Amino acid sequence: MQNSFFHRLSSLLWGVIVTLIVVLAIYVSLGRMLAFNLGAWQVEILRELNSRMPFTVEAKGVSGEWQSFTPIIVLKGLSLSAPGSAAPPLELSEGRIGVDVFNSLRTRSLQMTRVALDDLSLYGEFTAQRKLRIRGLDGGGGQIGEWLREFLLNVELVALRNNSLQLTMPNGDVRDLSLDLLLSRDGSHRQMEASLLSTAGTDITILAEGVGDPFEPDLFSGELYLDIQSTNMGAVKDMLVVPPAVWADGTLELELWLAWNKGKPTVEARLEARDLLIAGQDQSWQVPLDRIAVEARLLERRNHWTLFASGLEVEKDGVVVQLPRLQFDTWGDAVRLRTTDVSLVPINDIVTGLDAIPVALADVLRVLQPRGTLSSLQFSMGDIAAPVKDWEVEANFEGLAVDSWKGAPGVTSASGYVQMAPGGGFVVLDSQQLTMDFPTIYKHPLRYEDFHGTINIDWGADTLSLSSGLVTALGEEGTAQVLFGLSVPLVPTDIGIEMDLLVGLEDSHPTHRVKYVPDVLNPVLRGWLSDSIGEGLVEQGAFAWRGTVRPNTAPLHTIQLAFNVADTGLNYHPHWPPVTILDGIILIDDVNVSVWADHARLFESQVEHLSVETWLNEAGQLMLAV
Repeated sequence: MQNSFFHRLSSLLWGVIVTLIVVLAIYVSLGRMLAFNLGAWQVEILRELNSRMPFTVEAKGVSGEWQSFTPIIVLKGLSLSAPGSAAPPLELSEGRIGVDVFNSLRTRSLQMTRVALDDLSLYGEFTAQRKLRIRGLDGGGGQIGEWLREFLLNVELVALRNNSLQLTMPNGDVRDLSLDLLLSRDGSHRQMEASLLSTAGTDITILAEGVGDPFEPDLFSGELYLDIQSTNMGAVKDMLVVPPAVWADGTLELELWLAWNKGKPTVEARLEARDLLIAGQDQSWQVPLDRIAVEARLLERRNHWTLFASGLEVEKDGVVVQLPRLQFDTWGDAVRLRTTDVSLVPINDIVTGLDAIPVALADVLRVLQPRGTLSSLQFSMGDIAAPVKDWEVEANFEGLAVDSWKGAPGVTSASGYVQMAPGGGFVVLDSQQLTMDFPTIYKHPLRYEDFHGTINIDWGADTLSLSSGLVTALGEEGTAQVLFGLSVPLVPTDIGIEMDLLVGLEDSHPTHRVKYVPDVLNPVLRGWLSDSIGEGLVEQGAFAWRGTVRPNTAPLHTIQLAFNVADTGLNYHPHWPPVTILDGIILIDDVNVSVWADHARLFESQVEHLSVETWLNEAGQLMLAV
């Protein structure tokens, strides 16, 4: 019984299969016969096409082909025109339309599954208002866009081959562009391949695929690859709807990967540009660069955009700035830039060679010659529309060095932290083996094994001011406490840069007094100080400078040194016997020196209330009174 049932079932299935084969054979045979005789229904076919499209279709000849199970309508000498347009129609050498037989029979109207257009020639104009107008497609009352959207959502294949666009720019230049496009759909899965080539030197390739409705971003997921090769980036700028505030001319190689997950984008890019000329929209400034290269990734989370960049390289005249990592964040109008390991030497070399930098600033940077590394840098701006009013810079620096500028001290091997904002900021120094150079005061830099403290910075329209809290400096002379102030005029003055420098130390050797005795003192007085004060102990010492740091301006500054000494030899005159000061004070006030001692020793005799005074007379001779 079972065998009989399966025999009947197999016979039935075999009969069904044979019937289907026969039906398909009849369908294909009838289809081929009808396809090869489509020319007889040319008028009816064109009428049906025109009833379903928002533009008028005309053809010199209509024929048919059969591919697999799909009939193809072939239109030769095809022309398209929009209703109400006075422009000549668009002309194509050939158009191919695939017919959906089942849905056409079901709806009793022509349903298209695929469209192929060859040798389409378009003529367009890019107006002064940055609008693109295609001749022959500027009519239609807005229906073309709606029809095109519906068509692209439902068609299974669209192929544009060997198409061209001749575009007239606002300045009269003519650009020739060629376009190839392939769109395919399998269910809700869509794929796209496109290439655009311009005679202005731009080649664009696009590959994309996704699932869902691409016109509804929140319902679509997909990926896109974009490859742009351009030898003339300036030509691309002319085609942008909104001219950017900053643009660059040069060559560009850009690869971009876009992942879109229902409204959440992720972008990765690789860029290399050469022979660049970056300029503002009004051409008021220009920055030439030889090369820029970077790899980047862009993320969006809750209206917060973040750009992660790596391997950033900027090159000019053989100088290369390299940033291994960079992060750029935006929240509405607020932006933030973070980076690490910023070397100052190549940046200074490039910046000082730019014509866009003010001459005065470039001259200052050439003199300062900043060196060292910013181990971390953060720049924040609260409102990009008002960049001058709301910004902040924070940085950690290592091995920082700047040369002296107009008498202001130079520094080497400085390490610490800096924070700046509109109107001022501060610097926290925590440095080892630091040197400070005061070329208008000392011939040799002041060296310290350890140096730490805070310097406050304030500026206004006319003056830049630096002032420190109590700074601790450890050198060969011992531990010194320093107070420092600097006033830098931002407008020309007769006095120039003014400095207040106070240094105090204790428990030091008299031989270290030379470190703080300025070289601007009278040479005769310096010689007397060097030869007169011998071995002993400096219990406390102090140095003060107030006034301008310009050279050869003695009336505009004042210098004081003071030492509390013990058991210190004083050889005040080569023809007089030396005195040992048991406890006393040595005071230097500009060109006058005073030595006071309550107790001293001359050979084996005790001396009390000793006073030694030296000064320069009008002839420049050193005078001595004991």
